[in-house]
Amino acid sequence: LPLALRHLWATSYSAVSQRTVATLKMKANDVWKKFPRARRMDTTEPTLPEPTFFKYVADLPRRKASLIMQLRTGHVPLDAQLHR
Repeated sequence: LPLALRHLWATSYSAVSQRTVATLKMKANDVWKKFPRARRMDTTEPTLPEPTFFKYVADLPRRKASLIMQLRTGHVPLDAQLHR
């Protein structure tokens, strides 16, 4: 097609879907970076939010997933155990 008509050509559903998902991921990452906790998390876990973490934790019970997240970020509630 001539250059003037190429923008009128319909794109495939898959391409539109991939572009939408990529845009949403970028926006979510931008929103995450604005939170005060994100700056603190960057010192302990700079790769957060990491898609592979969610893939590993998807099949685990919530309690175990929470414990793994606490261990990775260094927010383990050990004071309750140590100071009984």
